[in-house]
Parts: sequence; C-alpha cells; structure tokens
Amino acid sequence: MIKRMLYLLAILLVGALTVVAAGHSQEVNCGDLSEADCQILIDNHASMHDLSAFHFEAAMDMEMWGTASPERLKLGMTGSGDLAMDSSAAEGIDDMAEQAEAVIDSLAGQMRFVIHIEDDGKTESTEVDMLMRDSVFLFAGSMVEELMGMTMEDMDWFGLDLTGAVAAMLAQAGISEDDARHDDTSDYAEPEPVITRLDDAEVNGAPVAVFESTIDMETMMSGDAETIEELMAPFGLAGTLGSGSMTNTHYIGLDDGYSYRQELSGSFSVGGLAMGEASGDMSATMSMTIDLSAFNEPVEVELPEDVPAFPLAMMLAMGSQ
Repeated sequence: MIKRMLYLLAILLVGALTVVAAGHSQEVNCGDLSEADCQILIDNHASMHDLSAFHFEAAMDMEMWGTASPERLKLGMTGSGDLAMDSSAAEGIDDMAEQAEAVIDSLAGQMRFVIHIEDDGKTESTEVDMLMRDSVFLFAGSMVEELMGMTMEDMDWFGLDLTGAVAAMLAQAGISEDDARHDDTSDYAEPEPVITRLDDAEVNGAPVAVFESTIDMETMMSGDAETIEELMAPFGLAGTLGSGSMTNTHYIGLDDGYSYRQELSGSFSVGGLAMGEASGDMSATMSMTIDLSAFNEPVEVELPEDVPAFPLAMMLAMGSQ
C-alpha cells in the first residue's frame, strides 16, 4: 500500500509540474504585499502561463508515524526530466473535461524518479521511468509490476491512452460539469494565505525575488469533509484531517518572471485513518523542492514502437459495469 502511494505521488508530481508550467489556475493573491511586490507575482503568473517547456529537478521527503503504522516510515523521492506543453491548448474551450484533455494532449515529456522507502530499518529503492506524448503515457514495466502486481514479462513499457479519460473519470465518480466547476462553495472554507517577501537571493546564478506563503490546511478542508472523503476513497484511504499547515517558498526571476524554484513544506495529522489493513491515527511531515531551468528550450520525445497503449476511458467504463 505504501509503495503504491509513492508511485501515485510521483504521478501527482508530474501533475504539479504541469500546473507550474501552465501558470496558476486562480487569480493572483497578493495578500498584504505592496503594489510593487504584487506586480512581481502578476508578472510571474503571465510568464509561467506562456511557458512552453522546461527542465526540472525535484526532491521530496516524507516521514509518517502514529498508531496506524507500527514503525516510523520514511519516504523519499528524487526526479528529473523535461516537460513541454501548449499553455494555450485549452483556450476557447468551455467544457472543463475537454479543457483538461486538450492540455494533456499537448504534453510531451520524459522523466525519471527514484523512490526510497525506509521501513523497520530496511531501505528499498525503485526507479520509475515515464514518457508522454499525444495523450499517451508510458510507464516502465517494472513500475507496473510493483504498482498493480501484473506480470510484465518481455514488456519494457506499459502504455495508457488518456484520450477521453477525464470525462470518463468524472462520469464514474458521479461528478457533473457544475460540480467540477465548484459552483457551490458555500461550505468550503478558503483561508487567505499569509504572504511575505523575504530577502532577494540567487538560483543558478539568476537573481530572484523570494516570497513565502503559509496556509492553514485544517481551515481549508474542514468545511468540505465530504469532498475530502470522496477524494481519499479511490486510494483505499479514509480519515479526518486533524491539523495541518503548508508553506511555499517561491523564487521568481527578477529579469524574466519565471519560477526558478519552489520549496514546499508542511505537516498534518489524520485521525481515524483506514489504509488497507492498517488503522489508527497518523502524523506526517513533508518537504519538496522543485527547480526549473532551460525555459522554452525544445523537448524531443520519441515513444518506443510496438508498445500497446490501452485506452483508459474504456478501462474505466468496463470497471464501472
């Protein structure tokens, strides 16, 4: 179960990088910053929205403990790769599922993650390779064996075709277009992040402005417990967030407005956690660093020939019958 969570985190990191490349989906929130400092965030939003490609280096560490696990568990992941996308792919499209699929179709990338799990004094490492282009995602066969328990004899890659998959996932989850747009937010508590500007610095020789924002996760999620429960269920998880906070330190280029680095750190506790056969309370700390470079440089991705790509939308439809 833990290993599956780590693989899912690797995939989620790809999603996070995609969001970074496309720019923030919400409006810029400047908090109590000065007009000049706010303008830096606005320029960053515009620069990242127009970004077409980048190289990334990422690292993540997580530590979990509590009655849900007899041992203190340490998880780590490092990754690197190149990602390209068309940030304007969704322009002029009203349907949210079609918007997401247009962006997915524009993605091209190659990346590798190395996952470390330290449990009961033993450390296990696994490499995860991924390729993506034209809505086709390829995963190294060894990853699929670990994640799904499938035997991948004589198969170096396992392919998924994500064409139509977003709409299929929304339909399977019983989420309508209106639900996906979060039109009804009366019960959703969205706290204002506390944003401050720190001293300027340098990242890889580039002068950067540094902003730190902190958000109270408990306040953010407490009013939307039902949605959180629905999000956890597909992963075999259940529980109630007891407390938590997340801090993001954002390094923005003073010359070009690009995001050169983001450092995320946080802690949270979950009560009544059910995770497979394990149950109880759990606390965790997490830190992640993402460095970006090679902005707008071409990314060439060649998918191996003769690798079947299974249509995820069809698989979801069959699984719901």
